[in-house]
Amino acid sequence: MRKAAITLAAAAALSLSCYETKEFKVHIAVSPRAPQSCFDAADQVFFDAGFARIYTSAGANLLYTPRLSPTARHGLGWGIAVWVTGGPSEARCQYDLEAMSIDPHGGTGLWFFSAQRGAEYDQAVRDMARRLAATSD
Repeated sequence: MRKAAITLAAAAALSLSCYETKEFKVHIAVSPRAPQSCFDAADQVFFDAGFARIYTSAGANLLYTPRLSPTARHGLGWGIAVWVTGGPSEARCQYDLEAMSIDPHGGTGLWFFSAQRGAEYDQAVRDMARRLAATSD
């Protein structure tokens, strides 16, 4: 019994050190140079970086996934969710970005989203936040 408890404790400790469980979000505020909506500005930045927008009614305002081809939808299984505050009448856009895992729910047409952690995903979020910030006055 004691050996099983020690093994379980060791496995739990190792699993915590191998995978970051805390969500990683980046918040930025931008004043777009051109007179465009916050959504249009985000669409342009992500499109220029090789991402395609996925239209979904769940969760974030916007969801972008890396483009694989003109017909691929979400083949890599991850994307960057963007929550947007601000609109056409506001001079400032607020963005919250987070990498998300996109998990289709077997043929039902529903998708589930969960935080996607890892150095490469966190770096992609930082890079897109930097690109969005570069559109500011």
